[in-house]
Amino acid sequence: MRKEQRTKKLVYGAVLAALTVVLTYFIHFPIFPSAPFLEYDMGDVPLFFSSVLLGPWYGLLITAVACIVQGVTVSAQSGIIGIIMHFLATGSFVLCAGLITRKKKVQRIIPAFICGAVTQTLIMIPLNLIFTPAFGLETDVIKTVVTGIKTVLKCTVTFPNGIYGVLCGIAFAAAFTVAFGICMVYTVEGKDGKKAGKAKGAVLGAVAGLLYGSLVLTVMNILLGDIAFPESMAFVRTMLFTVIVPFNAIKAFANALITYILYITVGKRIEI
Repeated sequence: MRKEQRTKKLVYGAVLAALTVVLTYFIHFPIFPSAPFLEYDMGDVPLFFSSVLLGPWYGLLITAVACIVQGVTVSAQSGIIGIIMHFLATGSFVLCAGLITRKKKVQRIIPAFICGAVTQTLIMIPLNLIFTPAFGLETDVIKTVVTGIKTVLKCTVTFPNGIYGVLCGIAFAAAFTVAFGICMVYTVEGKDGKKAGKAKGAVLGAVAGLLYGSLVLTVMNILLGDIAFPESMAFVRTMLFTVIVPFNAIKAFANALITYILYITVGKRIEI
């Protein structure tokens, strides 16, 4: 990559990351009255845009920077848990959409965004089951940064939460590896080992790994979550499929639609 092109990407990335923080600050409102702590915001739009414009890896880097900056400024009340959840959720969309549109942006942008939105919605299920109880939402109080850090440390060190966290991590890694490997082998064999086959296998493998890993984590949390967070898990379960999942789906698809309109009208004219 030429130095000039790399510089352009970094500049665009910095602008898009800054826009994420600005949009999150000025545009945010609750969708479900029963869950006022779940607010829609347009902060993900610049990050989705970056995945198509700059590619999956630059998009993921910009997402990481934006999540950290947002997490210590406009969304500081969410603490470190909010930063982790934001990066994993938005990063799943960015990586998925960026990989699919890597070669043919305009032709693949619609299926890429649909796949990204579905992936983000599904991966938020285990994330909500794992991290949301740590916020203590049963009291409708969002923790401060310090309290969030203390909660994470407690969950990762004390028994049985430490064992529970390790098991969840191992389960997700194993599920992702199995799904990724199956897709890679199947696709490459179908293409006689050509480069195109490997690329397609990597994309399918990443998506399948995220979806299958999310499914495994969801089952684990439904079965074992009460051990780590008995009271909070009961609260989250009552709202998971009636409020939390619909909210995440609405937010992901709405931001994907806005990003699609912006890219078709403006983004494809930008030269990198």
